[in-house]
Amino acid sequence: MTGPAGWGVLGMNKIPWPSCDWALALCLLCPVLLLGLSSARAAGGMPTIRRVAILDSENGIEVEITSSQPVAPQTRVLSGPDRIVIDFPGAVPAGHLKGLTVNQGGIKAVRAGLFESNPPVTRVVLDLAAPSEYQLVPSGNTIIVKLGSAPVSVAPEPRGVLPPLTPGRLSAPNVKVDFEREKDFGVASRQLMLLSPIVAPPDVSPATTGSQVKTQDVLLEAQRLRDVGDFNAAAKLLRTQIAQKPDDGEVARLLAQTLYWHKDIAGAQAVYDTAFVQHPEDTTLRLQYGRMLAETGKRARARELLSPLLGISATRVEAETLLGMLAYWDSDLTTARRFFDAALESDPNHQEEARRLLREILTSTAPWVRISSGGWHDDQPLNRLALGLEAGWFPTPLTKLSARVQPMQYWIDGAPRTVGVSEIAVAHYAPRARLETELAAGSVLRAQNGNTWDWTGRAVLGFRLPGGVTLRGRIERTPYLYTKSSLDTPVMVQTAAGLVHWDDPRGWLGEAAYQQERYPDDNTIRTEYGWLLAPVVHHSIVKIQAGYALSASNANQSRFVLAQVNQPYPPGDPRFNTAGIYAPYYTPSHLVTHSAIAAFTLEPSRGVTLHLNGSYAVRATDDAPFLTASGGQAVLSTYARSFFPWNVRASLAIALGDGLTLEPTGEVGHTAFYSWATGGLQITYHFKTARGTAW
Repeated sequence: MTGPAGWGVLGMNKIPWPSCDWALALCLLCPVLLLGLSSARAAGGMPTIRRVAILDSENGIEVEITSSQPVAPQTRVLSGPDRIVIDFPGAVPAGHLKGLTVNQGGIKAVRAGLFESNPPVTRVVLDLAAPSEYQLVPSGNTIIVKLGSAPVSVAPEPRGVLPPLTPGRLSAPNVKVDFEREKDFGVASRQLMLLSPIVAPPDVSPATTGSQVKTQDVLLEAQRLRDVGDFNAAAKLLRTQIAQKPDDGEVARLLAQTLYWHKDIAGAQAVYDTAFVQHPEDTTLRLQYGRMLAETGKRARARELLSPLLGISATRVEAETLLGMLAYWDSDLTTARRFFDAALESDPNHQEEARRLLREILTSTAPWVRISSGGWHDDQPLNRLALGLEAGWFPTPLTKLSARVQPMQYWIDGAPRTVGVSEIAVAHYAPRARLETELAAGSVLRAQNGNTWDWTGRAVLGFRLPGGVTLRGRIERTPYLYTKSSLDTPVMVQTAAGLVHWDDPRGWLGEAAYQQERYPDDNTIRTEYGWLLAPVVHHSIVKIQAGYALSASNANQSRFVLAQVNQPYPPGDPRFNTAGIYAPYYTPSHLVTHSAIAAFTLEPSRGVTLHLNGSYAVRATDDAPFLTASGGQAVLSTYARSFFPWNVRASLAIALGDGLTLEPTGEVGHTAFYSWATGGLQITYHFKTARGTAW
């Protein structure tokens, strides 16, 4: 968020705060505060650092830190670079706290996160432009850090000692902090991760203390290099350090995370594996490694690492959220909902990711009704207007029942034709077996020249493999309604298809399929196709994908015939019309298409999503049919043709609130035998559930 003066706020809105001087009172009341806070924690549960905000006061820059209950801070000043470090023992950070760049009033940035897991310590770090005086002012559940203007010298102080009467003279060993960073993998928002410190106890030798300070200086420099995008230099520095201290888990964690941000997944995994063998009890390492594995599709190993964290109070909520996300990505909505419910019950105010995904589950599995309308025009010419009513219900989050009715009005050379279709369907996913199934049955009614009925059906069986790969088979019986003659001559198509679909969380998307369509006249059309989209931009707001598609299609027999069968002139007469049409359905002849494809998604705000996608054939060839008069009859021949089919589609989904979504769509394109344009509008309403309203 950004306040009126441009200041960022961690967690909540910017508010003003009056200036006052409580430094002396703080020092005198520290023993009382420590005793009182200990009792409060025992009575009220683990404190949470809920908010860190930058305040623009009359006397300069202030930092306001708000917790769920009073916590006694431990504060110190560090140099190289200059910063103020504030520890809150026994407290955990809210999940929504993120790093913040300030660059005003002597503060470069503010960072906050879990510094130690067991027992928990939340650390807030103020990165300074130069050494500065400061005061610490407590007020209930709030701590105010007031910055002065006079620079002071920095001298180390023992860890855990509160400031003396002169403000701004606190110090401790260097701190290494690693904050939430958005990586281009298209997954849910990242929880911040902080590296545990190496703190020299008071009785260690000066040589040991110096060695630890040197290690921490290396970590700080590596973090700085990584944060400015110089991943290679950061990794080189950390590899040199880990060669000297191969058992240093903190260096290993930072190296692994740096490699991950640099998208060296194999290198990061190797470092994590080595560190995990040496430090199996490091919960921060386990959490970081588990998140990386989840985001890179290694979900079984991620569950193995994250599940033990459910038994540790400091990491349970984060583990529940991550395990819920894994179940959500696997479409196991029942398990995902259970984990998200548990996370929100433990921390109802700050588990934003769990709340967002739980709302998606509750919304997507709530009963719904949809009204649609659409129009179609092509240059055969064929015009169509369709209305639709569809409804769905989820007996369980993994089972969907749906029904739809769609009347359609066609116009052929001004003459109307009415066709209606209806269908009921049931779909289910079994997570343990990784099986998806769908069964549907329906009917089609043609109302011209007396009502004629026929039946439709569909059966789908899919098997989901690791890595986002799905194998799917489909058989169906559907009406063919895409040529003028197919509206007068009923055509029912029996289709059998097998496909492999790939949906990678990093933005890769692909599919390959083989399909056979069998027609009532024993003709068969065979089609093979494959396409692949690669992520060009993969951000939470904008996604751009580009790729390549190849398809090939061929019919056993052609259905290209004379457009005007009965003519007053015989074949061979110059007035005989040899123009042809496909009747009653289109039959490709050795059609091969190479296309460039692209997809664009924009989510400028919550509840608004724009989708654009399209294709353009860089090369398409077929054996194009034509008719000639020879020997007193029309003779079918072909010639090699090159052409450039294309299409562009757009949709805009707008959530109007209270479960109502509006989605206009439009598409234009050109095929081997006609050009078309279509537009439509869908209005969907999801009925609210009691749990959805609560969260």
